[in-house]
Amino acid sequence: AVDGDTIEVQSGQYIGQVFVNKSLIFRGIDTGTGYPVIDANGSECAVTLVAPSIEIISMNITGANSSAVLIENDNCTLLNLTIIHPKVTDYYLTYPAVTGEDVAGLTISSCRFFVHGDTVALYNPHGYSITGNEFYNPYGYSVAIVSSGSANPTENGVISGNTITQSRGAGIGIIAKTADSLVRNLTISDNKISGSGGSIGLFIPSQGVIIRNNTLTENPGTIQKGVYGIMTYGTSGVLIEENHVVGTDVELAFRFEDCSGLTITGNTVDGNSDTGMGFLWVTDSFVSQNTMDNNIYNFWMNPFILDPGVLPGNVIDTTNLADGKPVWYFEGVDDLSIDGSDNISTIILYACDNADIKEFSSSANGAGVMALRSENLTITDCSFEQMYRGILSISSPHLTVQGNHLTDCFDGIMVGDFFGGLVSDNLIENSDDCGIVTGIYLEGVTVRDNTIDGANAGIYLDRVSGYNNAIFSGNTIQNTHVAGISSSSSQGAILCENTLDAESGVAVEQAAGYGRWLHGDAVS
Repeated sequence: AVDGDTIEVQSGQYIGQVFVNKSLIFRGIDTGTGYPVIDANGSECAVTLVAPSIEIISMNITGANSSAVLIENDNCTLLNLTIIHPKVTDYYLTYPAVTGEDVAGLTISSCRFFVHGDTVALYNPHGYSITGNEFYNPYGYSVAIVSSGSANPTENGVISGNTITQSRGAGIGIIAKTADSLVRNLTISDNKISGSGGSIGLFIPSQGVIIRNNTLTENPGTIQKGVYGIMTYGTSGVLIEENHVVGTDVELAFRFEDCSGLTITGNTVDGNSDTGMGFLWVTDSFVSQNTMDNNIYNFWMNPFILDPGVLPGNVIDTTNLADGKPVWYFEGVDDLSIDGSDNISTIILYACDNADIKEFSSSANGAGVMALRSENLTITDCSFEQMYRGILSISSPHLTVQGNHLTDCFDGIMVGDFFGGLVSDNLIENSDDCGIVTGIYLEGVTVRDNTIDGANAGIYLDRVSGYNNAIFSGNTIQNTHVAGISSSSSQGAILCENTLDAESGVAVEQAAGYGRWLHGDAVS
């Protein structure tokens, strides 16, 4: 054969390795017993593409002990292939079924993969297209795109219209191999993924990446914690729109971590067994028209504190709905007055002074109220159920949390790192972890006359430095599993006249300066 020829291979089984070292079309023909089978019979690779501009069409490829198809040159096409990798369980696979490094113009289309480990892994590819394939892959990555550095970034890729079914591992992963890795101009769209643990993950600095109209469904056989649906980490300028997650069993259906400049619009998540949409250290991002329904926690944001006077710069508008109620997010807006008539799902305040929140009820979010650096905040007579934290306030001086009812939350109330505050007369029931958590610096803070019924620890002092002005008094604590009052590495707090049931008691770990602790407390 010479460059430009077509080689037709008729039905049958062909044992051994194939090295294609000319630019030609290598096409299988079904002459009555199916497409031809290339069986490497335990050799390292079944098909190696040495020359550029090779097309492999309509074949079954199996039996390789390393990679079924190794791509060593540019502008190659894999079309309508069935790849089984490995052939038998005795083979120990150390390489993906299809792999290539520093290749350009690769097309993989209309192929079927039956693979035990990683399926398609490309290192620093350029101008690649992976479309319309079917992946049946119980472990590993179905598609992995790996970048080794910004000097040679992976760029100009399309991963679209694929159907991925697996019980563990990850559907599509975009991965950094080095600290300065980069991916540019990538579209991940219209894929249907079921059963994979981390369905779509972007773990690399990025430019011009779109994740659009992907559908994620059930995740059988996965461990819930530490597994995500669509995740971006360490990225910027990514568009995540109109993706749908339904009936999954992952920790976060949408997880955005350490990112900036995201646009997140029109996504839906329904029926995840944990959290719908979560944000960790996200800045300068636009979030709109997302819908979260029937999740354990619908909308969740991890608290992070920037330097004084610096705002995260996020726009999260009220078109985001959790169980039909809008998410309210504010940065630097003072003198807010919010009550039950506003019909809100969750309230998040960053640097919003003089806010008054009262008499509203909600459930199933990361928090009923979360406030960061918000001075003179008042939260009274609210009712929150099944929140990760019912009320969370950090670095918000002159805080008042009074008369609220918190039920079935992971933590009822969490407050810390502030001066001048009152947490009193709250009823906290059936907390999965703690009724009230206080932490770090407290000065002039009183926690009194609260009733806590059911928790691991009723009140937990987490590394509190109270300067003898943090007073915990008159609280009634019962039905706790570990301790009524517990402390770790704390000092300078005063505990007096609290009532604890006998089985709960008090737990103190690495506490110092507690000479005035436990004065007049009753264990009954």
